[in-house]
Amino acid sequence: VRLPGSHGCGNISRPLPLLPAGLLQMRQLLPKLFSGHCDMGQVEDWAHRANFILVDLSTGQALLVGAGVQLVLPDSSRPSMKEDGSEAQRLSRWLRKLPDTHRGWIVVVDEALSVWQQRFVQTGRRFPLLSPACISKVAATNGFKYRITPGTKWCGDGGWSHLDFFPVLRSGTHIP
Repeated sequence: VRLPGSHGCGNISRPLPLLPAGLLQMRQLLPKLFSGHCDMGQVEDWAHRANFILVDLSTGQALLVGAGVQLVLPDSSRPSMKEDGSEAQRLSRWLRKLPDTHRGWIVVVDEALSVWQQRFVQTGRRFPLLSPACISKVAATNGFKYRITPGTKWCGDGGWSHLDFFPVLRSGTHIP
């Protein structure tokens, strides 16, 4: 974990002592991680509202976690979705799924995540991410109807039978 230089911590990084269960616990760890290295009063003042950029250094993929980031960016088929409490799940899932052979880095940021999201797009720092697309079918009058459901590996619901899934490359507009 690395704090911004504006907090008087220098260029130090601290390893996580445990995998946080979510965003709240990650924020609570900040004062403990940097005790003796920074002005703790200053850290505790902003730690409860800190935002994070998680980076897989092996693949270059990043995940923005915290307040103000759009979970689903708008496109022609979906409206924008704002944070809904699933930030804790996104953070812990990303950390748990980081392979043992990969190196990760968590950067604490001062600016709003929407600013970072736009900065990544403007500077060309967009990374190809794969997302599952599920195929399902249902009986119809003249045979079968098929549907593709993006973002999931399982789509057998409401009378639809799951067939298979495949990875698809997400568009550049969906990648921070």
